[in-house]
Amino acid sequence: MANTPTWYKIRYDFYKQIQDQVFRRIGQEPQEIQSYRKNYEKEFQRTWKLSDRVSLLQRVASAKLIYLADFHPLQQSQRANLRILKGIPVGQNTVLGMECFWSEDQAVLNRFLKGTLSEKDFLKQIEWKKYWGFPWENYRPLLRWARKYKVKVIGLNGPSKKASTEPLKTGARELEKRDLWAAELIVKHLSDQRLNQMFVVYGDLHLAENQLPGLVAKKLKKSKAPKVVRVMQNSERIYFQLLRQEKEDRIDVVELPKDTFCLLTVPPWVKWQNYLLDLEHTDDQELDGESIDLTDHVSQYVKMICEDLELKVSLSHLSVFTAEDRSFWKQIQDHFPDNEIKLLELMVEEERPFFLPQLGIAYLSRMSVNHAAALAMHYIHSQCCQLKEWRFDLPEDFQRLIWLEALSYFGSKLINPKRKTETLLDLRKMLSSKNPRDGGKEPLKLALAQKMMELSFLTQRDGRRFQYVPRKKSSYLTAATLLGGIMGEKIYTGYRQKVLDLKTLQGFLKKDWTEESFIPLYYEILELIEMMPLSFKSKAEKL
Repeated sequence: MANTPTWYKIRYDFYKQIQDQVFRRIGQEPQEIQSYRKNYEKEFQRTWKLSDRVSLLQRVASAKLIYLADFHPLQQSQRANLRILKGIPVGQNTVLGMECFWSEDQAVLNRFLKGTLSEKDFLKQIEWKKYWGFPWENYRPLLRWARKYKVKVIGLNGPSKKASTEPLKTGARELEKRDLWAAELIVKHLSDQRLNQMFVVYGDLHLAENQLPGLVAKKLKKSKAPKVVRVMQNSERIYFQLLRQEKEDRIDVVELPKDTFCLLTVPPWVKWQNYLLDLEHTDDQELDGESIDLTDHVSQYVKMICEDLELKVSLSHLSVFTAEDRSFWKQIQDHFPDNEIKLLELMVEEERPFFLPQLGIAYLSRMSVNHAAALAMHYIHSQCCQLKEWRFDLPEDFQRLIWLEALSYFGSKLINPKRKTETLLDLRKMLSSKNPRDGGKEPLKLALAQKMMELSFLTQRDGRRFQYVPRKKSSYLTAATLLGGIMGEKIYTGYRQKVLDLKTLQGFLKKDWTEESFIPLYYEILELIEMMPLSFKSKAEKL
């Protein structure tokens, strides 16, 4: 792999490039907002130490007031907060305060939580898109958790919706008014002797010690001050310090002074790329449906991966489409036979990215960093092995599909080293579960049968095919994603730990998976990967 200074520079430059694009879109921050940001960033100039998930959850469980930082446009931010909530026992009289809801909508929120108001009517009545605007899908799981455990949810935003609804364009006085309002509500609930715990999900810039937490502390008498824990998220400063130490992909939690933690769930460039995608999606909707330039987004990842792997790949053949592009479907119908069209339709339905070299079409299945990075690697691989055409037939090409998934996962890990996948043990546990994820038990049975067959071949040179045959073709796609993720994780770990050298990786990318001679090569690669004494954390351990 590239030496650490080069690895660092590639990523720092990319982060600054994406962050600059965000600020060009939203405009220069007012001086007052810059002050908020500086106070927040000072938090991470303090000495910190490595921590872990268990220590964090133990400290959270012992506190009465827990602040959970929220970076609004980042889905991983809301997911991380949900994982914390799910990670501790919930007692009676637990309260969840959320900035995304306005206090004046409390009655409507109560009705929704009680189940007497539909989600559609709830969002319409509180005017979610107008007064918050960030994806509701990211916050819905928090409300489901609250409903399941009968946790009271209170809206902390106020005092009035008439204030500006664009936080980054709101003056400091307005922000201070909102913080004072939230502080009053928090203190009010803390005064209730029956209260077990109170969680506050609030914008990260507001959670600097002298902002919202400081206002709450001033309003409470010292003799009655509860134990407080703050959980911040994704400090760029700390992440790049860990990157210099080559620990950024293994450390998820650090501890700062004064019962403060910082979760590191995504790299800085992923955090800001998600924000940029959200801004562009919102802006394009306002411009009567003009499409986002997805080709540019994927091209950025192609360039970054090529820098890492010292590859020269032309971008002249890259054109990114989505399922909404009418010309995408017309070109497919004009160039592919019915059986391949059906498979492509299935891949679209199952949200799998792919590149069709005979048409120069790159299909982006979902507007996310991981999917765009995976697509970038599909494109790079096709260029490196000079692929002339895409052709697949399942189940015959199942192993070829696994290999493509492995390489695309590896590419996504180069962009987002915080991404995690299941282990074989996870697959076994999921299979024994009453409600397994990923579309039921059929893909899990297929994945485990395939893996057992591969291991049998490597140890005994037994070429018999696996015995399990699924009923649904989609099971092959899901199983390939699971097995490809495991293989791709091993490739990435081997690369970062310098077990796999750059020349070997470049050789992987030059192998044409459409050739008849590919399957023996697949087993040669598999044997090399399986011999590496590497382990990695599973998705189940992710914060």
